[in-house]
Amino acid sequence: MDKATEIWLASALVDGDTSIVDGLVQMVRVRDPITASHLDAVGLLARRLAMALDLETVTIARVTAAARLHDIGKTTIPMRVLDKPGALDEAEWSQIRRHPDHGATIVAGFPQLEKYRAIVRSHHERVDGRGYPDGLLGSEIPYESRIIAVADAFHAMTVSRPYSRVRTPAMALAELMNCSGTQFEPEYVDAFVKMMGYRSRSLRSA
Repeated sequence: MDKATEIWLASALVDGDTSIVDGLVQMVRVRDPITASHLDAVGLLARRLAMALDLETVTIARVTAAARLHDIGKTTIPMRVLDKPGALDEAEWSQIRRHPDHGATIVAGFPQLEKYRAIVRSHHERVDGRGYPDGLLGSEIPYESRIIAVADAFHAMTVSRPYSRVRTPAMALAELMNCSGTQFEPEYVDAFVKMMGYRSRSLRSA
């Protein structure tokens, strides 16, 4: 595929999907501004990571759109659970763990967004097979989901949330490195660290 065709396809993908994605994110924003801000931020981070990985333009567009949809399933979770300070009980965690499945169902309700369904469903899978909802292992997980997982985790660690402490960027990157090869794809963690302007060696003591 020549570059001109690639750019045209990417433009068609973005132009055709953006209004729907924007509408869904706006729906989230009305109910839960914090989650909507997270979707926007993860979309930007995932896009930067996809670009750092030198992926095709059409793939970058797909990763970006899927990242902006990844937590859409949280609209099915009661706000008392999402906003609860402190530890969640097992029943509440069970609700949280269903959000990727619910998100995939919501996305699948829009035929034009079907291409994002598996990506949204798999963003909490782990490369060691210990993730959810399907326990996928390594390359069984869509690579777009593996990219989004890195961006998602970094942003989640670096913003204030009721149930977790804020970490500095260096601390968050160090945690990504600690989980590289178990929770996250090593190649994507390395690229993300470099993208953020850090060297792996400098983070060992973070």
